[in-house]
Amino acid sequence: MNLASVEVSTSKPLAQGGKIQFPPYLTPIHFSEFTPESLRDLIAGRRLFLRGAAFVGQGLNKSLSRLGLPVEGFIDKSPRLRGRRLAGRPVFAPEDIFNQADLAEKIFVIMTSGYWEEEFRPELAAAGLIEGRDFISSFDLVPLNPSIDVAGVCNLHCQGCPRGNMDTHPPAGFMSAEVYAQVIEKLLREMPFLGEVQLYTWGEPLLNRELPQIIGHNKRRQVISIISTNLSLKTELVETMAEAKPEIVRVSCSGWGVNYEMTHTGGDWELFLKNLRRLSQLNRELRAGMEMEFYYHLYNHNSGEDYEKAKALAEELGYVFRPVKASLYPRENIVTLRQGQPLSLPAQRQLEIITEEARYLIAGDYDSDVESQCLENRTFSINWNLNVRICGVYYLPIVAKNFLETPILELVRLVAESETCIRCAACDAHCFIKPFTADQRLIKGN
Repeated sequence: MNLASVEVSTSKPLAQGGKIQFPPYLTPIHFSEFTPESLRDLIAGRRLFLRGAAFVGQGLNKSLSRLGLPVEGFIDKSPRLRGRRLAGRPVFAPEDIFNQADLAEKIFVIMTSGYWEEEFRPELAAAGLIEGRDFISSFDLVPLNPSIDVAGVCNLHCQGCPRGNMDTHPPAGFMSAEVYAQVIEKLLREMPFLGEVQLYTWGEPLLNRELPQIIGHNKRRQVISIISTNLSLKTELVETMAEAKPEIVRVSCSGWGVNYEMTHTGGDWELFLKNLRRLSQLNRELRAGMEMEFYYHLYNHNSGEDYEKAKALAEELGYVFRPVKASLYPRENIVTLRQGQPLSLPAQRQLEIITEEARYLIAGDYDSDVESQCLENRTFSINWNLNVRICGVYYLPIVAKNFLETPILELVRLVAESETCIRCAACDAHCFIKPFTADQRLIKGN
């Protein structure tokens, strides 16, 4: 297999140096020379805007403020965000900013959405801005997206998730707040512009009794906490989490009534509904300012009446409704399927009820794009016991046993050279991630 040699220039916090061989199926990752001082020099007194107001933009706003680089505001075309203030910053529509003369002398822009950069670049160029001089990507500052699985257990065993469809599981347990503080401090030393972190991958974070202290540490360090929860658990855990006021809470749902309990296996619909309402109530009463997102997993059986009822309820309670195609996780299952090997019974049941389009993508029944590069090597997931998994969509393979003892640049190298990535790319299982991140057509209104 031919490997493309990519020179990696490291910032001062990543002083290891050297080359990393990035194969053509992985996204090349560059650690730039930017420091707070050099970025301030590049901005040169211009008004600083972030193009994209979702969690990446909100996180970077936090880190820039922490480093003494205040943001003027966000630029986002979402009607939902127009006229709002996020983290104390106003949200502007693109036409409010880009229809000005001599724009390059007035503003500096950081693109803060990796998925939409292909649209942002021509938009910024049309406004007379030059990349590298007048705008950069958030990846130039934060090249990786870490997640920390603070809970190595889950209360459900969903058939579309490794907790429900895999026979082998990693060790179970919880990350203490003390260890978490060491993890986040190491991340900030090596990626000083880091502004947000997901406190989950395959576990249910609300089960960790030290979650409030973990969220509190992030607040002190001006790092956004992103929580994902099934809400099908004791209400007291929901209340404890809400009192800690994480910035972003994502709730998963996959139907209404018995349809929910079929795919959120082991879940209780009435308990979920109760906690959904309770979380909304607490957000108002505590003035917590949580951005609450309702991720609705689309299957064949729940895309009609269930969908409409869930959407109406989410909007009534103040959740941002985000439909996503249900898929089959983890990535081990996709590789197994494409290699012609049998899946577990729960994985087979999941495959039977997802949408035809999802099955089409999972099976690989499409013309492969040989230039496609995996996005997941920008992610790395730290288990509660400090093991580091190869990426955010695999369940078992690890590349390092102890994150605290392994430089981030070394983690990038280990992934780039991994046999797991070779096997994944050999059956084109690396190049279909984006359609399952969110239903892009629904988000864009198409």
